[in-house]
Amino acid sequence: MKVYTIQPVDFLQSVDSEGFIFPRKYHAELSVFFDNLNAIGALCWLEEEYMKRIQLPLDRDLIWVWRDTCHLKYARKDNFTDFSKYNFYCFEIPIEFYRKNILWSKFIEWHEPLNHEWETDEDQEFEYIFDIPKHPRYGDIQGVTTRLHKDWIKKILAFKGDYL
Repeated sequence: MKVYTIQPVDFLQSVDSEGFIFPRKYHAELSVFFDNLNAIGALCWLEEEYMKRIQLPLDRDLIWVWRDTCHLKYARKDNFTDFSKYNFYCFEIPIEFYRKNILWSKFIEWHEPLNHEWETDEDQEFEYIFDIPKHPRYGDIQGVTTRLHKDWIKKILAFKGDYL
């Protein structure tokens, strides 16, 4: 199964002994996670959900993946990102890994925990974002994982300005 991700140019610099890419921690230039307390709260919540649902240790950074290339066009419209620092990756991953090691969620519904007031004591449940339809539409699904194997890479495209 194919998955797609946009990652820093140095994404492949660190690989563990099993051949899995070991991404560095969140980048300061991804300011949405550092300038917004709600986003930090949502990210922490997603990390907890990943550990609970996927049952892999959170010993490295989450890697965002998509089932299709829909989000590439939205990312390129993002005016605050210098895409010359990033590459577009296509991975062909084993179906078993695809089913068991990626926490899939609905893309639009992810914005609800992202915009939630996490600094309050209110305990909000967002379980419904993980209820993936059997046949999701193009662009509806995103995922996170902590492990992508370097041998699964099928294509790497470099950005030239804001295009591939």
